[in-house]
Amino acid sequence: MENYSLFFVGMVACLISIASATPGIATFYTKYVPSACFGNQDQGKMIAAAGDALWDNGTVCGKMFTVTCTGPRNPVPHPCTGKSITVQDR
Repeated sequence: MENYSLFFVGMVACLISIASATPGIATFYTKYVPSACFGNQDQGKMIAAAGDALWDNGTVCGKMFTVTCTGPRNPVPHPCTGKSITVQDR
């Protein structure tokens, strides 16, 4: 019985994930603008950029983030869909 309890606790521990969310302002650039992480190296079509709250002197370079647009920052029309996407900070 003790083995089953230990097994159950182990399985539950494996299923628990830790997540966090940091509100911030997202931006992106075309590939023709040098990036803070990789300079002028071609990194693809669009470049995601972390804001000051996440930047931490470049420690986020190359890390993956799940981003969800929750609304506009200014009165300009925006493409928010409410869906999440995964981006890599470049």
